[in-house]
Amino acid sequence: MMCEVMPTISEDTALSQRGSQSSASDPDSHFEQLMVNMLDERDRLLDTLRETQESLGLTQQHLEDIIYDRDALQRQLSSALPQLTIPQLCLMGCHPWLQQMIGPTHPLGRLWKEDGDQRGREGISI
Repeated sequence: MMCEVMPTISEDTALSQRGSQSSASDPDSHFEQLMVNMLDERDRLLDTLRETQESLGLTQQHLEDIIYDRDALQRQLSSALPQLTIPQLCLMGCHPWLQQMIGPTHPLGRLWKEDGDQRGREGISI
């Protein structure tokens, strides 16, 4: 939300009204006009403060809802995924590269192929 900058209270407006009023009441009317302007400004600022506080409250509630949803999804994800160790995850990432480097004729390559075939028959995957 942008903060609106209010114009400064102009003293020239009170001085320009001098012709219509007597010189004895000028300081009083000028002071009265300044007070009215200050009270109006205060009211506008209080309204803006209330609106901003309401908006902040709604935003904080929305954030709490999102955090709750994120945590629920994280719990669902952790319960759905198999619990793998870091070395297993690293090997899974290197697996295609290692197979390509070693090739299907290498004994390790044949083991990987047999392991993959067996997992395919059992319907198990990492």
